[in-house]
Amino acid sequence: MGLNAYEKNALLELYSQLAENRTKEITLLDGVTANGAGTAVNVLGYSQFQAQVAGITTATVKVEGSVDGTNYADISSNGKTSNEIFNLISGLYKNIRGSVTNYAGSSPITLKVIARK
Repeated sequence: MGLNAYEKNALLELYSQLAENRTKEITLLDGVTANGAGTAVNVLGYSQFQAQVAGITTATVKVEGSVDGTNYADISSNGKTSNEIFNLISGLYKNIRGSVTNYAGSSPITLKVIARK
């Protein structure tokens, strides 16, 4: 005995909502033109991360993670000195944030992350 049309639609809607809740888009740096760390964002419950940095002319950009919310370490496997898409070190973090060093460019830097549960 199969599902009726109503049940199929309900299951499809539920599946769509579950898939939507598994990912989160996060902006860590938005138009940054100076050295320093950005605001930390809570990512508890997420363990996979893909990042994209844009606007680098002369700068180093890192994504930093923290388990305790106080001490941060680079989870981008090396600071990025050019525009690119890259994977972050998978793990369970309380917070992540973007960080800029060696800024000497003229373009604003943007750093976005897609987090997945």
